Amino acid sequence: EDLPPLSGRLGPEGRARKLTTSVYGTSRTVVAVYSEPMHKSQLPGLERDRRKAKESLDALQARLERQRAGKGNKRHWLSRDTLRQRARDALERQYMSDLFPVEIGGTDAAPTLRYRFDDQAWNHVETHRLGRTAILTDRDEWSCEQLVEALREQSHVEEAFRQLKDPEWASAMPLRHWTDPMLRVHAF
Repeated sequence: EDLPPLSGRLGPEGRARKLTTSVYGTSRTVVAVYSEPMHKSQLPGLERDRRKAKESLDALQARLERQRAGKGNKRHWLSRDTLRQRARDALERQYMSDLFPVEIGGTDAAPTLRYRFDDQAWNHVETHRLGRTAILTDRDEWSCEQLVEALREQSHVEEAFRQLKDPEWASAMPLRHWTDPMLRVHAF
């Protein structure tokens, strides 16, 4: 709400504020941008990551239960250090270690894992992180709208380069030309 809405064709999509700051001793322009469509597009990915993290932590707890019951190969039992690393791996996706506080206890012979989902951290991520972009530039004379538009156009150019490198898209098969000039015409 603190960011003024963008004008022109970007207006309904987002809000932005232009600031000036020093970055490594050089004056730079920073544009803080919020986009509602970007927020909505990021939310399903965050929910998917949350579900996967919970499934991984549940699987670790089930493995520890089997280990405490004496089932399975003792060579593959988890120590506290291994459990700590596996929990870290389960929460490696962005924001997951903030959303799932983990406590590892017990002994090396019988480690325990406790975790919970932090609703307050979820609300913080959703309200303060999703849909946000920071643009850092030396274009002091450009408006917020011009900078946001340039960033969006840059993504189109990058997509075009990715497409040009795609062998399936760039292929010119089947070629039914036998002379070099005709091949050039076909390709260009």
